[in-house]
Amino acid sequence: MVRDSRTCKYFLSRMVQAKVDMAEKPIKVVRTLETLEQHAEQVHASLYYLVLESCEVTQPEALDAAGHMGKGVGLATLLRDVSEDARKDKVYLPTDLCRKHKLNYGQVQQGYNSDELSEVIFQVAARAKGHLDEAKRRHGALPSALKPFLLPCVPALEYLERLERVNFAPFTNDLQDTALTDLRLKMTLAWRNFAGSL
Repeated sequence: MVRDSRTCKYFLSRMVQAKVDMAEKPIKVVRTLETLEQHAEQVHASLYYLVLESCEVTQPEALDAAGHMGKGVGLATLLRDVSEDARKDKVYLPTDLCRKHKLNYGQVQQGYNSDELSEVIFQVAARAKGHLDEAKRRHGALPSALKPFLLPCVPALEYLERLERVNFAPFTNDLQDTALTDLRLKMTLAWRNFAGSL
C-alpha cells in the first residue's frame, strides 16, 4: 500500500517527522497552542487520513471530520498525559499560555494542581472540545458504513468531561483510569457503534 501511494507515503512521513520533532525540538512544537494543534494534526489526523485512504474514502465530509478528530484527539491525549509527562520532568503545555498565566513549570513537574495550571488546561481542553464537536457535526453526513470511523471522539470527549468535573486539575486522582472506567468506556463504545451514534 505505501509503495503504491504517494499520499500514504506523505502521511506516514508527516507522522514520523512530527514524532521526531517532538523528541528533538519540543520547545518549537509547544511554542503556542497553534503549534501544538499543528502537531496533533500531523500525527493523529494523518493516521485517520491513512485509514480513510486505505478504505478508498475520498468524501470531503469524512476528510474534514478526520482533520478535526485528529486535532481534538491529539490535544486530549496531550492533556491526559500531563501527569505521566510530569513524572518524567517534562511539560508539553503551550509556552505562550504558560507565560500568560504565570504557570510555574517546577510545580507542574512536581505534580501540583494550581489555578494557573487549571487555566492553561482549560484553554487547551476548550480547543480540543471544539474540534471534537466539529467532527461530531459531520457524523450525520457520513454514510452508515463510515459512522464507526468517528468513534475515537468518544474516549477523548469522555476524558474532557471528566477533566471538567475536577475543574481542569490534571493531577486529581479521579482522573486515573480504573478497571471500572475502562469497562464503562468499552460498553459506551460498543453501544454507540451498534446505534450508529456519537
